[in-house]
Amino acid sequence: MVVPTASKGPKWAILLVFCLAQFLDVANLSAVNISLPTIKAELHFTESQLPWIVNAFTLTFGTFLLIGGKLGDKYGHKRLFLAGLLWFSIWSLVCGLSHSVILLCIARAMQGLGAAATIPNALALIQFTYTEEVEKSRALSVFSSSGALGFGIGLVLGGVFTATIGWKYIFYISAIMGVLIAIVAYFLIPESSKEHRANVKLDIVGAITITVALLAIVYAISDGEWSSVRVIVCLVLGVLLLFLFVWIEKKVESPMLPMSIFRTRMFTAMLIVGALYQTWYLVYNLYCTLIFQEIMNYSALNTAYAFFPLAFPGLVLNPLAGYMIPKVGSKPLLVFGTGCMAVSAALFAIADADTSYWPLPFPSMCIGEIGIAMTYTSAMVAALTMAKSDEHGLNSAVFSVAMQAGSGVGLAITNAISEAVIVATGSHLKGYQVGLWIGFAVTLLCVGITLVFVPSKATLEKKKLARAEAASGKITEDSVDPVLLEKGGAEDVVVQDEDKAKTKTGLDSSLPVFLAGYPVGKWGKRDMGSFAPLSWASEQRIYEWKPTYTKESAPRDEALEKELFSVESRVNSGIHFKNYAEMEVAVRDGPPDLKPLESFVDAGLESTVEENVARMNYTEPTPIQRNAIPILLKGYDLMACAQTGSGKTASYLVPIISTLVRKVFAGRLSTVRRRPGQGYCKATPLALIILPTRELAIQIFEEARRFTYRTPLRPLVVYGGCDTRIQRAQAAGGSDILIATPGRLKDMLERQIIGLSSVRHLVLDEADRMLDMGFEPQIRELVYQSGMSRDENLQTMMFSATFPRQIQTLARDFLKPDYCRIRIGRIGGTTSDITQKVLYVEEFEKRDALVQLLTEMPPARTMIFVETKRAADNLDDYLYNKKFPTVSIHGDRDQREREASLHAFKLGKSPILIATAVASRGLDIKDVMHVINYDMCGDIDEYVHRIGRTARVGNPGRATSFYNSRNDAIAPQLAKILIECKQEIPDFLQEFVDPNTTFETHDFAEEEEVDQGHHGSHSQFAGVDAAGGTWDSADDNSAFASRD
Repeated sequence: MVVPTASKGPKWAILLVFCLAQFLDVANLSAVNISLPTIKAELHFTESQLPWIVNAFTLTFGTFLLIGGKLGDKYGHKRLFLAGLLWFSIWSLVCGLSHSVILLCIARAMQGLGAAATIPNALALIQFTYTEEVEKSRALSVFSSSGALGFGIGLVLGGVFTATIGWKYIFYISAIMGVLIAIVAYFLIPESSKEHRANVKLDIVGAITITVALLAIVYAISDGEWSSVRVIVCLVLGVLLLFLFVWIEKKVESPMLPMSIFRTRMFTAMLIVGALYQTWYLVYNLYCTLIFQEIMNYSALNTAYAFFPLAFPGLVLNPLAGYMIPKVGSKPLLVFGTGCMAVSAALFAIADADTSYWPLPFPSMCIGEIGIAMTYTSAMVAALTMAKSDEHGLNSAVFSVAMQAGSGVGLAITNAISEAVIVATGSHLKGYQVGLWIGFAVTLLCVGITLVFVPSKATLEKKKLARAEAASGKITEDSVDPVLLEKGGAEDVVVQDEDKAKTKTGLDSSLPVFLAGYPVGKWGKRDMGSFAPLSWASEQRIYEWKPTYTKESAPRDEALEKELFSVESRVNSGIHFKNYAEMEVAVRDGPPDLKPLESFVDAGLESTVEENVARMNYTEPTPIQRNAIPILLKGYDLMACAQTGSGKTASYLVPIISTLVRKVFAGRLSTVRRRPGQGYCKATPLALIILPTRELAIQIFEEARRFTYRTPLRPLVVYGGCDTRIQRAQAAGGSDILIATPGRLKDMLERQIIGLSSVRHLVLDEADRMLDMGFEPQIRELVYQSGMSRDENLQTMMFSATFPRQIQTLARDFLKPDYCRIRIGRIGGTTSDITQKVLYVEEFEKRDALVQLLTEMPPARTMIFVETKRAADNLDDYLYNKKFPTVSIHGDRDQREREASLHAFKLGKSPILIATAVASRGLDIKDVMHVINYDMCGDIDEYVHRIGRTARVGNPGRATSFYNSRNDAIAPQLAKILIECKQEIPDFLQEFVDPNTTFETHDFAEEEEVDQGHHGSHSQFAGVDAAGGTWDSADDNSAFASRD
């Protein structure tokens, strides 16, 4: 995927560029329609050839829409947007210079390719530019309206040019506009940064196959000589290529058109309605234009004026349809809309040469525009109603393809029948009227399809409710393949004989299974029940402190206590926890008088917090906790780096909460609460924790709920995707510890729901990931321009598993000069508790290898990582059809489904989670025993984070990675990681092994490399090692190493 960097120009200007591109495409199409009779006369088109001016454009545009979007994912959306504009402009110029039928049709087809590159990438760039849902919806609404405006203005300009300077100037002006828009776009649209570009797979064969198939079918239908060998050959070839296309889409890993999307009758029905709707639209425009100009003798300009009722009212009617759908549902609007379109076609079909404009054509146009507005919006909503949110992008794209490609075939059939009538009767009027009656028939067919296949609003709501209850699980008791269950092994075997456990994939299946209630050796035949979370994470219960409570009198809440501190809700230390004591620990610029903790009892925590730590069954601190907690309790700023799964969260939550609770009980701090009768108040937290992802924010909130139990502190989490009104209501109750993602925090600051003037503790968790995601400008704005105090009372902490130089520069800017630095283990390294296996698997073999791997291993919570959202969708569907209990999460799924999926995965209801990088950082899920890199990542840090989802806090785990020649770039670093962790090096990686490999630890840059002026108050750089011994900077002038 390709992610744009910070904007070059204002958002409104960028949106204007995209709207102009949409305007240009639609205006060009409507202007050409008006000029069809003139083009027909000048270039001597026959009746059968004339529709090709429209079909050539719509067929290539429709069939290459999906490919245009994927090319943007691979090479950059800005590049493809600019390339599409320039390509469209070049072939617009060729259209204007054309003097033959064939050249004009070829040039129109090439124009369609340009539009196919421009429109989907404009939509993608709008999604990246407008990140908040409200502003994104408004931007997309404006973008859609620009198409309606383009249709109306295109009619006028087409009529004016055709009647005055000539139809060729439609294309000349289009070419000039395209170049001008491209120039402005180049300077306004932000550049794209590369992220996993190389792994985007293109179904070029599928796109070419379906295009050639449709062109052959349309040509055969349009030719009209049904008995000729040429027509029969084209028709047979087209049908065979359609079957070939279906076969290809079922076989390729990343299909252009996944067959799984046709699993719902309603969606398939809406594809047919969409194709029939667009067929009516093209037929109506074509034959009305021909009747106006050839039968009623209207000029091109007068024809344009006559089409006004079909153009500009859409600017009002489209939003009206969108407003009505939630109230009455899609079905009545679809029936009403397609009925209006039928009436419209029938009214115009009875017009003749003597009919004036007002009795028939005018009401026909008005009624037709009402039908168009109601039908298009309703059909699109109906098509997406029962789709999973992560399929909305794919389904809407397929709906658009069906409209364009299907209408091309529909127009060809209509024109063939119309031409046959003209030949048989000698009357052009009768032929054109037959075309309109066909439009009448297809809209009546739409009415029938809607009545049969589209449920009522009440029925849809029941189905949605049922889906919401089981959003995270797809397998029911009756849907499990018994053959698959037999492959899993015996139910009562927990650990198999090691010698017999080797499988075809080279992995042993002796992995312990920790799925509560889940039979070992089977992926499952069980009652799924209703396990989707019924509320947002931000609505989860917290301990409600009342003003009358004191430290001693605060009562216990047994139900909440059970929820927070049950064994199932936490990750306990594992059998290899003692190995943590052997990890290298380096503390730089640390207070010389501080010693590492030996136990939490020695930390001097506030007594209530200490009780909560004990309830969490924390007995012995991890290395990061041993060294960070004493430093933070003393008030120093900190930059800490520790391997993923090492307990970083508790290392900052415990000291922050202990410090704040102690101050609150001492009367040195007050907390803000709801003021009865005064509505909402601004939440002013005392501690702010900023994180890159929603899932991590929810996880930290869960930990904060536990550590603040029976204290006056009130935790709050805010993140994107959740209804702002819910989070605003939560914030109105006050917040002492705020956990937030940058985008939603910025939004709530701008709405003045939250204020940061009282913040005393600032934490940037997974700081490197936030920088990778482009959040640095927002973070700097939050720190420097949000009213947060930057005096000596603010304590700032930065945590991550990796710390590149950019992070250290940020630390220099945010942290006090005397900040401390901690490193646990080698930065960028991983733990030896993970058994790592790398298998050589070609791209086309991955699916089979994955199924084999899953069936040969005993079932355990398994995370499967892929590179792209589309790959996650496709793999989820594939495993679902193979009867595996899967769920998936990625950035395009709505937040409710993401939370439901994680909830099901944590409970073991759906123990296979398919995810993109959104789940690779910070997630701490109990008993994840297996991580599979289905798509190998291109960055070793990302690899470390992915496999770090297993083997948490000393527990064992394994990671299996599929590798092939595409991944050679990561091979040297991968081999180094395997050597460091004493893992088996497969033969295909031996050539990448460096015999001089060393594992240096100088990962923090020296002060003179980052900032010549960095000198802390502890100028004699001192620290402690894992055993508690001291060391200083004289022992290592350039590295960050410790000694025994």
